[in-house]
Amino acid sequence: MIRAERKSLSLGERALADKSLIQRLKNFPVFRRAKRIGIYLAFDGEPELSRLIAASCSQKFFAPILLNRGLAFSRFSKNSITKTNRFGVPEPILRNYAEPDSLDLILTPLVAFNNKGVRLGLGGGHYDRCFGFLETHSWRSRPILLGIGYEFQRVSSIQAEKWDVHLWGAATELTMRRFS
Repeated sequence: MIRAERKSLSLGERALADKSLIQRLKNFPVFRRAKRIGIYLAFDGEPELSRLIAASCSQKFFAPILLNRGLAFSRFSKNSITKTNRFGVPEPILRNYAEPDSLDLILTPLVAFNNKGVRLGLGGGHYDRCFGFLETHSWRSRPILLGIGYEFQRVSSIQAEKWDVHLWGAATELTMRRFS
């Protein structure tokens, strides 16, 4: 239902929400300090972050590439060429990889999230497998996982599974949240 609601946003509603979300991100201290940022390429009505890439000059961005059952992150800029993977998700053609633990911040797509930092994705578990080391090593402080979505994607309850990697925070068009 949430995916359907997200897809049903008009172009005007989406543009306003995305503009507000990007402005919040640009002013967020965690984003401003980050030098190497994992960013997703919008799919299935997700918030569009391409203006964020175009407006940022001191950061380097890395977009996910699906490899078998895992993710890799490759350097990405506003001039990067993309192709569509087997699930219809755009990803960079050039493979200039960065290790996931070398990134400072990951802007993470989601279908839904709750106030405890539990994220519901599309069900493949790619982000959970890629960043599982954050849950198993309490001394790891990076990368920071920041969920990106619209306010209506916040729900009261999501059943967490033992393999779920929790979000550090979430950003929407209305607010920035930090989970404890």
